[in-house]
Amino acid sequence: MPNNLSSNVMTKVMKSIAAGFESNRVSTKTVNTENIKGEHTSSTGDTIYRKRKTSYRAAETSSGDVSGGGADNDILVGRIPYVKQDVITVKAQWDSVEEALELNQLDELLAPMGEELVTRVERNFNDYMIQNSGLTFGTPGTAVDAWTDVAYVEAMMNEIGVPSQGEKYYQMNSFTGAALASATTAINQEGLVKTAFEQAQVPSPLAGLIPLKSNALRSFTSGDASGDREGALNGAPDVTWASAKDTMQQTITVDGFGANTTIKAGETIRITGKYHANPSNQNVLIDETNARVEWCWTVVSDATLDGSGAGTITVTNAAIFDAASNNQYDNISAAPADNDVITILGSDSTLYKPNLAYHKDAFSFATIQLPKLYATDLSYKSADGLTFRVSRYSDGSANQQLLRVDLVPAFGVSNPLHSVRCFGK
Repeated sequence: MPNNLSSNVMTKVMKSIAAGFESNRVSTKTVNTENIKGEHTSSTGDTIYRKRKTSYRAAETSSGDVSGGGADNDILVGRIPYVKQDVITVKAQWDSVEEALELNQLDELLAPMGEELVTRVERNFNDYMIQNSGLTFGTPGTAVDAWTDVAYVEAMMNEIGVPSQGEKYYQMNSFTGAALASATTAINQEGLVKTAFEQAQVPSPLAGLIPLKSNALRSFTSGDASGDREGALNGAPDVTWASAKDTMQQTITVDGFGANTTIKAGETIRITGKYHANPSNQNVLIDETNARVEWCWTVVSDATLDGSGAGTITVTNAAIFDAASNNQYDNISAAPADNDVITILGSDSTLYKPNLAYHKDAFSFATIQLPKLYATDLSYKSADGLTFRVSRYSDGSANQQLLRVDLVPAFGVSNPLHSVRCFGK
């Protein structure tokens, strides 16, 4: 085959890779997606922003007179940061592609390149979702073994104000899916050839959540507090909407833990005596036992405390108690205060693998369109906007012809209160 390949050959190559990519997508089909073109430059750095949804508060008066300012709204528009991730590349030697073309086995050779591309990016994306989910349900380490565990998560999402419109998903460990499916008799047997997304769906008696089996859910190992996992806030964190609107994260200063305590991304921190509230109506969440649901943060990045057990931790969802001006965003019963008791849930140095429930709008997944390296490069674009680049090139030093596929993802979290890390109750 001549070195100067016609464009239709590269088109065939791209279609084979795309088939493997599309047939193995699961997580990226459950969130908002888009392609970012021309916005990522050296001046923007690794973050591209989108506008965050705005909320308003209403006033109640006997006469309708709002001249006193009770109905005024401070318009502080937040931003959703899309953070560029590492470039993901899958590479192959071109002589193998030529051989596959001659044998009419292109799909068998190249579809696995697309499969590896989507497997790697979804693994990373699931890790991001776990670390940026603002709610936690259940007890870390307790297995989800009944549909009631899933139903309670749905109830929590409804009570916190997750929108009823739009899909809500529950990704579960494959073994959890098998256990729950065994309790369900209405198993759908329609269709013999299914995509990974179709195969991932678990028959469910619930109407509000779409359960999915996933082998890409990430586990994490908890930090080491030498058994002393209870401490306190050292000072009150900033709880204004203005401070959190662009990240939905918060920095808390703590003390009272064991010396040199390590805290890992993905762990849960609970405040004693402060409770989750629905931002839409400020009602405190009350569970089926008539107990108020205590506030929990999710740790978003690893932290190591000093020799006295003090330090700072970055967490999500940000506790908002902006009663003075922006109480339409308030999501906690009262502002966290100095010396509030906090507990890192779970045990020291323990492996955890939570399930994950979320609304479609909780997270965003984007790809950054790459420029062409060579005239024969092609860019694939999925129906929902995701792109990757396919390039054929030469390595003169190694005397090789090569094929590479490149994808640059960017991850964003729109509302961490619309996602839950799930354990058994």
